Amino acid sequence: MINLLRSMFLLCVLALGHVSALAVSLNVALYPYVPRPQQFQAAVTAAWSRVEPGVTLNFISDESKWDGGYSTDPAADIDVFVFDAMYL
Repeated sequence: MINLLRSMFLLCVLALGHVSALAVSLNVALYPYVPRPQQFQAAVTAAWSRVEPGVTLNFISDESKWDGGYSTDPAADIDVFVFDAMYL
């Protein structure tokens, strides 16, 4: 599951590759119900630092800004988000 989510996240981030040339950091909102979120953040951060070492990831954990897509759209200041796509 973590590998799938990490792959989905990296695909989204790579799609935003042109942004990283301008950005110093990216605001990232993970799916709020991922198990062991600190471990997931560490894995994503490690993979990201190999691709874009000059761009910092700021993880947003405020569910009023992102609740996984259940009742709100991501806040305007979120650059990348992971949502519940189990039933798409």
